[in-house]
Amino acid sequence: MQEPSPDEPEEALVHEALRRLGPRDREILLLSEWEGLTPAEIAVVMGCLAMTARGRLHRARRRFRTAFEDLLARADSERPRHEAVAPPTPPDPTGDPLPLSTRPAGHVPRGGA
Repeated sequence: MQEPSPDEPEEALVHEALRRLGPRDREILLLSEWEGLTPAEIAVVMGCLAMTARGRLHRARRRFRTAFEDLLARADSERPRHEAVAPPTPPDPTGDPLPLSTRPAGHVPRGGA
């Protein structure tokens, strides 16, 4: 398998997910997705019934999806997070410069009730 370049992180995750599969799962996925073979053609190559090839392909896809999603989640959790910036406080509709959350009980805005 050709190694992905570092600027293609998703491709690197695909390769790593494939490496985590067993040889039979990897073989059937590559025959289907890379070579474009149908389950009937895969059955001939693998020496099994077409129904068996379909079942194996389904399970291999499910295992690949699980491995890929685990790797993706791990990559997301390791990515540095930007510091959260609080959104600006909207202006008070009464025109009072004192923010609502800091007003003492019974505070009356300037210029009115």
